[in-house]
Amino acid sequence: MARGQHHFAEAAVDFQRRGWVPIPIAPGAKHPPRGFDLDALFDRLERGERPSEEEIRSWWERWADAQVGLITGAATELIVLDVDGEDVELPGGVPLTPAVKTAKGRHFYFRWAGPKLPSLLKIADWIEVRGDRGYVVAPPSKHPLGARYEWLIAPGEEELKEPPEWLYQAILERVQPPSRDASKELPAKIPEGWRNVLQGQGQGQGPRPQAGQGQHVAGMGLPKVVRLGPHVLRIKEVPSDELDGYGEFLPTRLEVRVREDLPPSLQLSTLIHELIEAVNELYGLELDERAINAIGEGLAQALGPQLGLKEAGDEDEGEEA
Repeated sequence: MARGQHHFAEAAVDFQRRGWVPIPIAPGAKHPPRGFDLDALFDRLERGERPSEEEIRSWWERWADAQVGLITGAATELIVLDVDGEDVELPGGVPLTPAVKTAKGRHFYFRWAGPKLPSLLKIADWIEVRGDRGYVVAPPSKHPLGARYEWLIAPGEEELKEPPEWLYQAILERVQPPSRDASKELPAKIPEGWRNVLQGQGQGQGPRPQAGQGQHVAGMGLPKVVRLGPHVLRIKEVPSDELDGYGEFLPTRLEVRVREDLPPSLQLSTLIHELIEAVNELYGLELDERAINAIGEGLAQALGPQLGLKEAGDEDEGEEA
């Protein structure tokens, strides 16, 4: 391996040890070198198979002049917000998370535990998200125009954060469009590591049966998971295939779950805000400010001790929360 290229291989191994999946990038380009089977790697990742450190090192032995990139998407639990321009204003703030200065803008890296995404998802003009079966060129690579990708915030300086709420909502609006037909809602596996804190019951939204059809209800079936925020899931059980066409007459069981591994820095008010949004979804309510405050106080009293969360200032006795 050429001496000047050794740092690309070491960067790739460092990424792998952090749980990311690096790939070689052809010099002077933004794509893998000829002969590297990217689609085969995507397929392996979707089966849960990740390359070993030994395999990654072998790539740089074969393509010694390669730079380095990173695979994005649900399979690697990494997405990248690609802002193409120094003067582009984001719709909201961004937490302290690994970030890169690119030739024309910035990359913000986020941990992703949500649904599958397109490889390229447009959020707004000059703002995109790199998702499933996608990748980004990573430091210390060079852009074809000559500028080097540089860390603004290196992985060792800040942990990988989850996307901010505005970005979550923008993503979900584009990948999970609302549907009034329960029979068309897709099932999803309920992820592990989430605890149930609220549940309720509502009516299905499917079409009425045609005249002459029976109204026998056999039971509930397929769950649909909707992420309401970084720490909150809504789970809706919809009719199974044999009940297609009877959704309007079916009770729909709903749950709200929160992460079991809530970060210690999370303020209780942040989680309560997400839960109130979930309550609105759960019961189909249109809450006024007074009701929101009442529900927030109740949730804080019930869930604060259970989840081990405190509001800012709670540690100091006598100080108002």
